[in-house]
Amino acid sequence: MSRPKIEIQWEPLDWYLEVLGIIAVVFMVLYPLYFYGQLPAEIPNHFDGSGNVNGYGHKSGIWLVPTIALGTYVFLWLLNKIPHQFNYTVEITEENAHSQYQMATRLMRIINVTMVVFFAYITYTMVKAGLGGAERINNTAMFIFITLLLILPIGYLIINWKKHA
Repeated sequence: MSRPKIEIQWEPLDWYLEVLGIIAVVFMVLYPLYFYGQLPAEIPNHFDGSGNVNGYGHKSGIWLVPTIALGTYVFLWLLNKIPHQFNYTVEITEENAHSQYQMATRLMRIINVTMVVFFAYITYTMVKAGLGGAERINNTAMFIFITLLLILPIGYLIINWKKHA
């Protein structure tokens, strides 16, 4: 089946989300870089389900989270350029392609930004804990990020279903 290949123009919300994602990625590089010389040789690198530190590693491990986040961000950003290849719950036609692609790319953008902000928060917490600050991840923040990542796709499906019911 051949789907229409159309370019989706970004709206202000799309630009806002992309800028927020880029800020989070830049933060994940600059924040640990700024404090790297002050970090002890071993820093917290793992947190349990309650948010408490339960693992330590060499401070160079601080770069793992930003590297994973950047890779994820770039991958999803590139993937968002081919919405005609996504899976949809409805048949894509010339009439509904723009609407479907716009909704799908926006969902992908929101998920991407949510993930990169989550990774930025983890990076921040690791550096802060390494410098002797509070050695735990805020459970409320964890709950919000995980809930968002679960609810966003469900919300998309509900909106899409109501739109085409």
